[in-house]
Amino acid sequence: MGTMKHKRRLLDETGQMSIFVALIFQVLFIFFAMVVNIGLIVHDKINLQNAVDFGAYYAAERQSEILNEIAHINYQIRQDYKLLAWRYRVLGTLGRQMSNLDTDIAGMPPARTPPTVQLQDVAYPMRNNEVPAVCVMNTAWDTTVQGAQRENYCFRPYNTTTQLTPITPIIAPWVPGIFGQRASEVFSRSTQLQNCNESGPANWRFTMQIIYGYKLAIATRKQMIFKLRRNLADPNFRDQEEKPVRDGVLNTIRKNLTSTNKEGFDDGYFDVYNGLSHPDCVGPNQNGDRTIVDIPTKPLLVFVNVVGGNACIATLQTHDNYNSLDPNMMNLWDPDRSMRTLAAEPDIQGEQYPEHSSLGFEKNPWCMSYVGVHARSRPRKPFAPFGQPVLLEARSFAQPFGGRIGPWYRNSWNKTSPQSDGPNRVDPLTSPRFVGGTLDGNDLDRLPNFSRYPGDQLGLKSMVALGAQRHILAQFYTNNNALKLRTSNYIHFDQLPSTGDPLAFNLNDPPTQVNSEIALTRQAEIGAVTPDVFDATYFSIDPNFFQNYFQKANASGRYSGMSPVLGRPARTVSDVGSRVGHPVLGPQTVESQIGSSFNGGGSTPSGLDPSLTNGDLRYAIKDWRHLLTGWTLPKAQVFTFPDATFGKCDKVAPPEVMIPGKCAQSGGRVGYSVRLLSRDYLLSDKWNVGGDGVGPSSILNPPDPAF
Repeated sequence: MGTMKHKRRLLDETGQMSIFVALIFQVLFIFFAMVVNIGLIVHDKINLQNAVDFGAYYAAERQSEILNEIAHINYQIRQDYKLLAWRYRVLGTLGRQMSNLDTDIAGMPPARTPPTVQLQDVAYPMRNNEVPAVCVMNTAWDTTVQGAQRENYCFRPYNTTTQLTPITPIIAPWVPGIFGQRASEVFSRSTQLQNCNESGPANWRFTMQIIYGYKLAIATRKQMIFKLRRNLADPNFRDQEEKPVRDGVLNTIRKNLTSTNKEGFDDGYFDVYNGLSHPDCVGPNQNGDRTIVDIPTKPLLVFVNVVGGNACIATLQTHDNYNSLDPNMMNLWDPDRSMRTLAAEPDIQGEQYPEHSSLGFEKNPWCMSYVGVHARSRPRKPFAPFGQPVLLEARSFAQPFGGRIGPWYRNSWNKTSPQSDGPNRVDPLTSPRFVGGTLDGNDLDRLPNFSRYPGDQLGLKSMVALGAQRHILAQFYTNNNALKLRTSNYIHFDQLPSTGDPLAFNLNDPPTQVNSEIALTRQAEIGAVTPDVFDATYFSIDPNFFQNYFQKANASGRYSGMSPVLGRPARTVSDVGSRVGHPVLGPQTVESQIGSSFNGGGSTPSGLDPSLTNGDLRYAIKDWRHLLTGWTLPKAQVFTFPDATFGKCDKVAPPEVMIPGKCAQSGGRVGYSVRLLSRDYLLSDKWNVGGDGVGPSSILNPPDPAF
């Protein structure tokens, strides 16, 4: 009986499932732990990649800010050049009329015609196809001596002799009034001779004043671009606040990591690669001059030299030919010889001589701006407490795109060329490029001019362009001579590197006052440089550069240590029309330039003639929103032309918010956007960026294979 019970216990299968479950549970637990660990690893891998993407995007945003700042300062250089051309071709030639009668409308320059005269966008028919020449010895200016205020020494044909007032010999002294008549003739002749002898030096003086102001203005702006360019090429480049971008990338990544990724993240496994620090783009001077390339030029200005003796002879001379002028008057007006030094354009260029004339800078398309970020993490998983943690690795590349720092000098750029080298010039009206002692054109090409829109053939040869400020300039030709243009309003340029103000200014005005002559002249000059269609096509122009860049640059000290300009301390400068520290003039922006050009302000008229702005000045930008031409998506996943937002803005950002273009909602933007892109895309040989006639190729600065 006992034996049978024992056998039944041996044959009893009760409890075998528990053993099986216990064994299976261990296997299931291992699978469970594996699934959990793999899921957490995948999650951490995705998280690390997203964080690195954010970091790359952040770095590319900082790179785009530098490019946007370069673009706007580059535009300011174009405005300085436009101001030079306008002063030369308009202010300098106000007295160049067909007769000596101020009331002869048919023979007036367009800038002096009344609003009733219709101006066409055709070439102004200058007498005998003459070139424009500076002559300020006429009734609009304060240059002629008292007694000859209504005399115009600028209308006479060039290379001709004008006889002085004859002095009647006294044959019959008993005739009543004969001595009074002779005294009048002697006085008239003496004032004529004085004005005649002073004409050449006075004309040269104003010619050099406007060159002087142009060179000092661009010298400071070029130094700002030199600093930005050097920073752009630095492997450890800095942001607007002069903080290392690498630190910002690291903080961005850390703030977006999971706790396990953050614990396993090590700075030793983190790197940022600046694509523009590539040796082929940094350039031989290690300053980025292979990427952001200066376009030096050598403008030529012509002035009227009137030589007096027994007669006045008007001849044309170039601004660098002054040896025949009275040295005593030259020393009076140019005591330190600074203007005579600037009259010659030396071969020294680049950072060694920022005063060299320039059309601005062009961006090498084969040096691609991009940033790469590489990071690793070794997160520890809950079901793998022992052994080495899993190594996670992520790379990301981001690129600024869609912005424009300015036009190339020529219409294409071969990969091996240090500068644009196509067959056609983008703006054929500007002074030609001057590189290595070689001028890309002839002397007549050097006369300052510029295109108002792509394809423009006239520029400031157009009657409309010459007369765009006539409602202001005609006031300086009133019969009572209440208003005068004054060459003394251009002697403040010695202060320009520190004030940043190239417009007319009277140093004798009280600090809280601007006299009417200055206000009118400045308004006309702002109207001359206000953005046009050509500018909006080729430049990324920020309507509020002062708020978005200038103030931050000053606060960070980004431009501290700039070299003196002709011995004058240089500091950060803002948009044309700004005067640092002046309680009335204060800061100027492109938005306010456009506003004052079309709307004026207070008792000051608009900078552009209202009788022309309704259609004749179709090339002028009338609304700051029309500068919002940067790339933007109409909506997510839609890549068509953004006609709903292009050049528009429904909601403007508050002043304290930095948005390029300052449009907060339902509108376009200015400058560079940012996108993520793949490593393979950067390594591709299909980049078609060289312009007309240049085939696709690889870029000069592909990512380092070790990155």
